[in-house]
Amino acid sequence: MTARLAGLLFLVLFRSELAGQSIQGVVTEALEGHPVAGVRIELRGTRFVSSTRQDGRYEVAGVPSGTYWVKARAVGFRADSLRVNARPGELARADFVLMPIPTPLADVIVTPSRTGVALEDGTSYVAVSGEALATFPQLGEDLYRAITRVPGMATHDYSARFWLRGGPERELLTRYDGMDLIEPFHLKDFDGALSIVDASTIGRLELSSGGFTSEYGDRLTGVLAMETRRPAPASARYGVGLSLTSARVSGQGRFAGGNGGWLVAARRGYLDIGLKLIGNDNDLSPRYYDLAARTEYQFGRNHALSFQLLRAGDALTFTDVWGRELESRYRSTFAWAGWQARVRPALTAATTISLAVLSWNRTGGLPGSYQVEDDRHATLAGIRQDWRLGLEERVLLKWGFDLKRVAARYDYRRQQRVTQFERALRPDGGVVGAYLAARFRPLRPVTLEAGGRFDSHTYLDSRTITPRLNAALDLGHSTTLRAAWGWYAQAPGIHEISVQDGEPEFLPDASERAVQRIIGLERTFPSGVAMRVEAYDRSYLQLNRLWINLTNGTAVFPEAEFDRYHLDRRRGRARGVEFLVQQGGGRKLDWAVSYALAKADDEAAIDKIRSIPRVRDQRHTVYLDLSYAPSSQWRLAGSWQFHTGWPYTERSIVVSGSHEAVGPFVPAQLNRARLPAYHRLDVRITRYVPLGRRQLAIFVDGFNLYGRANVRGYQYDTAVEHGRTIVRKTPDKQLPFLPSIGVSLEF
Repeated sequence: MTARLAGLLFLVLFRSELAGQSIQGVVTEALEGHPVAGVRIELRGTRFVSSTRQDGRYEVAGVPSGTYWVKARAVGFRADSLRVNARPGELARADFVLMPIPTPLADVIVTPSRTGVALEDGTSYVAVSGEALATFPQLGEDLYRAITRVPGMATHDYSARFWLRGGPERELLTRYDGMDLIEPFHLKDFDGALSIVDASTIGRLELSSGGFTSEYGDRLTGVLAMETRRPAPASARYGVGLSLTSARVSGQGRFAGGNGGWLVAARRGYLDIGLKLIGNDNDLSPRYYDLAARTEYQFGRNHALSFQLLRAGDALTFTDVWGRELESRYRSTFAWAGWQARVRPALTAATTISLAVLSWNRTGGLPGSYQVEDDRHATLAGIRQDWRLGLEERVLLKWGFDLKRVAARYDYRRQQRVTQFERALRPDGGVVGAYLAARFRPLRPVTLEAGGRFDSHTYLDSRTITPRLNAALDLGHSTTLRAAWGWYAQAPGIHEISVQDGEPEFLPDASERAVQRIIGLERTFPSGVAMRVEAYDRSYLQLNRLWINLTNGTAVFPEAEFDRYHLDRRRGRARGVEFLVQQGGGRKLDWAVSYALAKADDEAAIDKIRSIPRVRDQRHTVYLDLSYAPSSQWRLAGSWQFHTGWPYTERSIVVSGSHEAVGPFVPAQLNRARLPAYHRLDVRITRYVPLGRRQLAIFVDGFNLYGRANVRGYQYDTAVEHGRTIVRKTPDKQLPFLPSIGVSLEF
């Protein structure tokens, strides 16, 4: 029986690619009849994709018999679809004649440092196709980890949080279908090991690494905007997935004659299996889930109403090798309603009414040393409106506002030997944001956008005005020069008082401020290869004090550790140059090569005002990505990365004559040492098995394929050898080689 099952699995995975049918055709442009290269060809409702060659021809091979809608789309052309019957022994053809279309002013990209991933619709700045993104090696099937190969990223093996051009994740605005997400991570006690966003729900993703325009506020570094998939006009579709770290189910469909749509996706995680694979010595039992739901209805041609829910929860028990104990529970609920309206042909409005409820609870400690009880709660209710008005062809006006009522509850208690510390806080207040911007074309190749924001936080007594200017110059031959300059401000969130470190309230006027300057050149060649070169400079004019652990490690109760330190920051700076060459868009071969030279540091008062490298100051970074589809049923992907070592604080060890050792940290040496260079290779093999209108996908992953022992810090201890006390410095390593396997079925 076992042999039969093995033989059946072998046949499913490795059956001949010639068993299916072939769909061929040619794509030309309507005005002069020239062939169009690089057109994306897809069979709607399936994973079968192809692209046209230089002569405009394409082929989709291995297609099961049936009837399909073949869609052709390319930047600068109106998309088209044809219905094709694929029958055994017959050649199916679908020839397209695409009509060129001018780019509307509203669609002109004036922001540099912008990377898009389109899983459904094409864009002119796609760094990698959705199919390639979904099949790149990624730990934990996590969307945040999948996008970290963008130039300027600094990431940690154990965390889904990333640093973007020297700025931590908290300086990034995360917007999910119009809803601003707060701490969208599972396993917060371990620096957010996974995000709460299920990649299977996302239809479009856009990351701005800087220079974002005035409709986005209250952040210093960038914007991550995500949109959920829109249900296809066909019948409902469902999916199930299973891997070593999680299980998921999803569904989407239409109702009311196609005017309404729905989407539901749920995940349940069991990361403990993956931890056992890497030989984790701690008693760790994490449980987490997330649920996303959306329903929408189109009223005529001009109005659409939607309701959405995103819910995530975590429960964790943990005991480490030193006896520290932790029990924690986290809950995040985001609920919102959206209304999209076309008031007049040139006037549109988008309204979002939202409610976010978050809770954090952690208890535990080190027996005989300290005990912590930490319970927090935050509520944010708001309304936001965004308006767009087009005036003829050369002027676009944008304006809007964002109003929130926020409140939080802090109940904190720590018993540390004979001392006890308690804090109970109840801050609340209002948040007001408003913006106005104008985009215009003074000359046909030049597009400018000038705007500004006003932001006010009553619980801080803080008000800021931030002007911004963006420009795009079309140099012809698919070459564009983009530049951005602007002021940016970010206030501490209502949930961000560091009560565990003794802070009784927010500092007056605690908004941090920065100025960004960016210039970039982009070029797309006829072969489909795209190139981007950018230089950026972010000057932090005002920074708040920061509580850190000097070892840069992960601690379940960092506030109780011996290396806790208060860093009095004044100013800071992050600057760099990035170079990217890539070919994407769903072709047979997607690849990208990038290099970044960067520096990020803060000015802080240690003995005197000194420049201190930031924790993720990554001077040299190289990413190499390759995704190859030998046929529509196979995709092979690999990702290699290298970066120079992060800064860390060396511990000074003093050995006394009594054979005892003490190891103080010297603040003046903060982040003066450097870890060894980091490099890693990840691979994934994905096999698609069409089962009629269903499709089975099986993947095998290899994280850190050659088992590189990357160092994330050091531990210090002492030992007696031959009557002498010696100090041992042991590397604390990141993740070793980690295999994984998963399967998903869409039907």
